[in-house]
Amino acid sequence: MESLFFNAGEGRFRRQVTQRRGTRAERVDISNGLLFFDLRTDGGWSYRVHNRDRFILLVLPFSGDCRFTTATARLKGHEGDSLVYAAGPAEIELEVMPDSHIFAVAVADFYLKRYLGFRAEDPIDHLYGAVSLLRGLREVDRAPLDALSYYYVKQILQKSARARPMAAMRLEYAVMALLLHRFGLMELVDERIDAESLRVARCVRERLALSYANPPTIAELAKACATNTTRIKSAFKRVYGQTVGAYVRTLRLQQANELLREERMSIGEVARRVGFSHQGYFSRLFYETFGIHPKALKKFGS
Repeated sequence: MESLFFNAGEGRFRRQVTQRRGTRAERVDISNGLLFFDLRTDGGWSYRVHNRDRFILLVLPFSGDCRFTTATARLKGHEGDSLVYAAGPAEIELEVMPDSHIFAVAVADFYLKRYLGFRAEDPIDHLYGAVSLLRGLREVDRAPLDALSYYYVKQILQKSARARPMAAMRLEYAVMALLLHRFGLMELVDERIDAESLRVARCVRERLALSYANPPTIAELAKACATNTTRIKSAFKRVYGQTVGAYVRTLRLQQANELLREERMSIGEVARRVGFSHQGYFSRLFYETFGIHPKALKKFGS
């Protein structure tokens, strides 16, 4: 079997770019246990590896499609997806369809281990647990590709192309910003919470996801979820760690983060689409949540 993480001269920073028959592949080993790939192909591309590592793989198909195949799984990624996979020792085949641009980050289990907080609902602990004893490949999380992830990837690729002092540290910082953002979008709950609280909270979440721009009242949610307003408030806070109102705001901002990739939509149009009547208030909340102004995202992506 082959190791993905020990091919860069004992963990030293290394950048490799290969071009052949309409395919450009860039691999950057940032440090031992952390690397990224940027693949652009006109005519398709395939690769088979006898993997011996356990790692988390973030896959972002900016265009086109890709497919991962093992003896027990066949996982597909489509344009506009943001995918988190857990991988363990196995033979893995990657196929990339023609006219595709795929960006991926691989993080070894031993790299994640240094950040464990020993809390089941912490994303790092959850991901570390997902790869422990795993053989093969499985999907951990799937979400739409958002504007901020796109922004981070463009920064990573720009930094990779420049020969600057402390290149490895600069790139590690940029990749970690992407991972922190993407892992933070995962909705994790403590499964030890009683079944009724989980049922109520998930019922509320599902209904809010359908109408976050004009959400139902607590009383309407209680009726729809066959419970009372007191139980709605306590169960939701216990399961998701925030109030119903705060969660609605989170949903609006996350949806706005996806819509900001649309070049034809202005910031004001995005704000109104997700339920904010005042663009200035929306921009302030967006900055407080993501650390960047919507205007900067639109400018960077243009």
